[in-house]
Amino acid sequence: MQCERSLGLLACMLASTVMFRVAPAAAGSFQYETLSVTGQKSSYATGINDRDQVAGGFDDASGQSHGFVWDKGAFTQVDGSGATYTELGSINARGLAAGYYLPAGGSAISFTYDTKTGQQQMLKINPKYGFYEEGINSSGVMVGFAEGGKNDFHGFDGKTNGKNVKLLTVPGGTIETLAFGINDSGVVVGSYLDSAAIYHGYMYQAGAYVSFDPPGSTATAAASITDDGIVCGNYTDASGQTHGFTMSGGAFTVYDYPEAASSVVVGVGPGGEVVGNWTDSTNTQHGFVNLGGSYYTIDKPGGSATTIAAVSSKGSLVGYFTEGQERGFIARCPTGQSPCTQ
Repeated sequence: MQCERSLGLLACMLASTVMFRVAPAAAGSFQYETLSVTGQKSSYATGINDRDQVAGGFDDASGQSHGFVWDKGAFTQVDGSGATYTELGSINARGLAAGYYLPAGGSAISFTYDTKTGQQQMLKINPKYGFYEEGINSSGVMVGFAEGGKNDFHGFDGKTNGKNVKLLTVPGGTIETLAFGINDSGVVVGSYLDSAAIYHGYMYQAGAYVSFDPPGSTATAAASITDDGIVCGNYTDASGQTHGFTMSGGAFTVYDYPEAASSVVVGVGPGGEVVGNWTDSTNTQHGFVNLGGSYYTIDKPGGSATTIAAVSSKGSLVGYFTEGQERGFIARCPTGQSPCTQ
């Protein structure tokens, strides 16, 4: 469940910062599985739905990049037509995976892959822009960013079977706008760069934009939004420290893994567990779960570094870890044990 919330919130945005400090609840243990395909050089998993279908990408032995869908142990390679590079970034509840590919000599094309039929559909293309997918909701609305050249970046949302793709630009001296997440109510979140070269978070719905920054932020990155409207991301303060945050109803909660050099939040699980990543003093990355105010490190067994990319509404995690090369993984939280913390 990637961080989001339905929005009648468009009126109230900016508030206090809350530090999370409560006693932990009892929790279960993850069951880990490496996602690999014969002949791969490296892999990564970035999206997961409630059926534990996983979307991601891998490099083959020659270095060629491909997308993939993993479903109950079955690994399907996905490539865009004539692609020199393909990746899948997300997958919705209906099994519609979304990603983008680079055709030879052309700009990026966002597309969907239907896991039921194997059918691919391209986003309606504006030839001026390359379209890079970042998320998809259960209605099949895709978001990402469109690149048209220097200082010509816009967020976008649209359906692959729709007639128009809407380019998003936060009003008022904006150099670039990027969209990273969308929930099932159609609320889009992302970041924009203003004329002073400072990044801010924003929410967009039905033509209305709301800008926000956690208190003390000098740069805000809003990464995702849950279906109940919780925005997740990270921000940098004046000292250069990076902190994770969630925002709900205009109130911010800050997440700093103890003694971490930096922390980010990627999502919220079904038990209210906040999921993210933290970097230690050696610049090694680890996942974390914050449950009831207590922090738990998540490291894929056998790996030297772990990154969590997403959490599902069942509490399953996906991401990648280092084992010589990067390897994708899924960590399932068994039924009846959710939330899991180890």
